[in-house]
Amino acid sequence: MKPAVFATILATLLAGCNRGFSPKAADKRQADASVTDQEVPFRDASNGNPDAEVAIALEPEAHLEEMEPASRATGEDADANHDKWTATAKDKGLNLTAAGPTVRESSVPYGQLDTDAEVPIWTHKDLVNGFAYLRDIMLTKADAKGRSRRLTWLYPDDGCYARAALGGFLLKYKGFKRPFNVFSFGNLSAKTTNHPQGYVNWGYHVAPLVEVEGVAWVLDPAIESTRPVTLNDWLSRQTSNVNGLKVAICDSGSMNPNGLCRGGTDPAKAALGYIQKNFFNFEEKRQTELGRIVEDVLGLSPPWRTRQTAAAAAPACAGKLAAATITVTVGASHLGDSVCVDGAAINGLGASRNYTSAPLCDAQDSTVKVGYCGDAASTMALNLRGGTAQKLSLP
Repeated sequence: MKPAVFATILATLLAGCNRGFSPKAADKRQADASVTDQEVPFRDASNGNPDAEVAIALEPEAHLEEMEPASRATGEDADANHDKWTATAKDKGLNLTAAGPTVRESSVPYGQLDTDAEVPIWTHKDLVNGFAYLRDIMLTKADAKGRSRRLTWLYPDDGCYARAALGGFLLKYKGFKRPFNVFSFGNLSAKTTNHPQGYVNWGYHVAPLVEVEGVAWVLDPAIESTRPVTLNDWLSRQTSNVNGLKVAICDSGSMNPNGLCRGGTDPAKAALGYIQKNFFNFEEKRQTELGRIVEDVLGLSPPWRTRQTAAAAAPACAGKLAAATITVTVGASHLGDSVCVDGAAINGLGASRNYTSAPLCDAQDSTVKVGYCGDAASTMALNLRGGTAQKLSLP
């Protein structure tokens, strides 16, 4: 049996807005968890102050059920792949019968998704800090070489189910309300710098989901490593036709797309088992394929820290954090065209499109680029501040 892994929790900054380490979370004790506070052996990339660290003992599941892969080869059909996997699983004698509706059975076309579904509610501050925490958390002496490792955001091909399940567990331990999980199903494809081809294909994908002031937000550094994204943005990064996807919102006990959507047992131990058994190795091999310095990117210099050097030097927010909104009116000749903000398609059809930003500081400008997707000539820069509502007309 593999030894227990200790999760090193990193209290980081995102976009210059600080969240101090929570003594309340540090003092929390569980009967089956050994907890110690230590000084982190490196410093926060944003402000140079020592990070806070908590160690949590978690024993990985020894007997892992076979999971349907999320990955999909180019040209393969997601539904056909699922049918093929199901037939093979039954031939192996795997029990695919659940005690209630499965995740896949609970999925509906995106346009029919219940927008009143109960989802854990966070504040804007929780969203900023929870995302940074989830992205940067380190598992102490986690892999076969005894190295500390983050969740496998740098191997987006597969393992999303394990990242979502284990990440949600660790967020709850830190003191956040545990997110639900959102699953997407279809012929999915997402751009990424973490694959030699520049994109990955999936038959399904899953990530943690929370609600902030009535807006659904997804925490998925495998798709966007610098900030949380709205549900529509998350789906838009996987397909050009979000209404063609099927989506399920399931509770924190969900992980297996062929398992229970609600009411399942905590999957965190199994998730850790999958990551240790498979995805740490896959992630390391991928960094070698990409010509990266493995010890750097898996250690203290992940790609997002390299990209955010300028942002890290920005002053801390002196005001409040809040989302900003943009209502975009499109020209009559562009009613069928998608509108992008910073390269990602936004909500809306017809003449009006709506965008809700990640939490921004209300005391300083943040610049976004708005235009018709793929049309550089139409793109313009717009300055936003937290809590503001702006209107923009595109020709």
